[in-house]
Amino acid sequence: MRAAPAAEVYGRRAIPNPGDLWYLLADRTPEVFDLHPPPARLILRGEPYNRPDEPTDVACALLAALHASPQRIGPSRLPSVAWLDRAIRTLEGAVGPSVSIRSGCGVLKQLGVITGYAWTYDAGEIVRWLQTGQSGLVLGIDWYAAMSRPDRTGMIRAWGKAMGGRAIHAWGYDAKADAVLVQNNWGADWGGWSTRTGRHDFRGCARLPVEDLKRLLADNGEAAALFKDPGFTRFTEVAR
Repeated sequence: MRAAPAAEVYGRRAIPNPGDLWYLLADRTPEVFDLHPPPARLILRGEPYNRPDEPTDVACALLAALHASPQRIGPSRLPSVAWLDRAIRTLEGAVGPSVSIRSGCGVLKQLGVITGYAWTYDAGEIVRWLQTGQSGLVLGIDWYAAMSRPDRTGMIRAWGKAMGGRAIHAWGYDAKADAVLVQNNWGADWGGWSTRTGRHDFRGCARLPVEDLKRLLADNGEAAALFKDPGFTRFTEVAR
């Protein structure tokens, strides 16, 4: 499995806001955390984005979460990565390469693509959310050098030199490995691992141990859940 591209670019920055504590995932949908998890079946829809040399990982992670099951919104109903990235930078007034997930969620809400979003900073809540068949989460974490080089099982570890902030799409949980499954925007050749049938599967994805996720969340980490309107029809760039 190929590691990260030579020119890695990191496009997420953390902007702590005490107001986010009024919009916690466990408060928004407390009943979800009392559900028994369904039989494990990992489903991921959509090809991973391949934008390794652009600081657009916030836009890519948000769009990947919207494309994924169970409440999929197809590409034709969403803005492009480039359009969303520009809108995020305009809203935030960004002058550098990095933007916040909060601004990305704000743009999607302004467009009417989502009705709202909620935060969690707890790895246990993230696992439970994924186990109960909910939509994926957008993770904002600091990225370390070893995370760029998945092993043959697709595992990445938060070891080595701190490289910058990244946003990735968390879409599943592997109970056997106690790891969260994440999708990057470094193309289909990054990460992945083989199934028992010998096929190369989960392209563009990796497995992040929950113990590492806990540390990343404690150090400027965050996760955002997007809530979608079932009546949403179609995005048009006239909305800008």
